[in-house]
Amino acid sequence: FEKYMFLESKRVYFKKYGELNSLEGKSNGTGIKFQDDKLVWNKLEISAIIKKSDEYAQMALENKIKYCRILRRFIRGKYKYYIQLVLEGMPPIK
Repeated sequence: FEKYMFLESKRVYFKKYGELNSLEGKSNGTGIKFQDDKLVWNKLEISAIIKKSDEYAQMALENKIKYCRILRRFIRGKYKYYIQLVLEGMPPIK
């Protein structure tokens, strides 16, 4: 809508119902946040499932989180939701 308002676009494009498969914040400090192994969005808090035996994930979470994304995938007839984190720094060595 903003591009249309400033005459950079000829029309406004909308998503159809059921087409929105991901949500993303601009930083981890606002909107969708990942804090203390929980997804925090407005007043909603959802605990993330992180396996204790997954050493790679534990080492990766030591880095600073830049932002996170909520993904929706259709798997075996149901919608599953995932948190995708974008981290700062180099990935740990496997």
